[in-house]
Amino acid sequence: FVKWRELSVTYSYMGPLMRYTGFSTVDVRVAGRNLATWTKYRGMDPEANLFGSATLTQGTDIFNPPQIRSYVLSFSFNR
Repeated sequence: FVKWRELSVTYSYMGPLMRYTGFSTVDVRVAGRNLATWTKYRGMDPEANLFGSATLTQGTDIFNPPQIRSYVLSFSFNR
């Protein structure tokens, strides 16, 4: 399987508006985790299989939920 586990993008702003705020720069960061999974696995998530790689038990994801997708937006103000 192939999994797009994490993507993070950061932008630093050092424009003229910063002199009015008392800060020199502001960093804006957007990140995402577990964005996509490409697989032929029959279950919910190939990493969540409790029985390993045994062919007869593939697709059996008992009491083990798939990893959640999450997004984060953060700001850092620098003096």
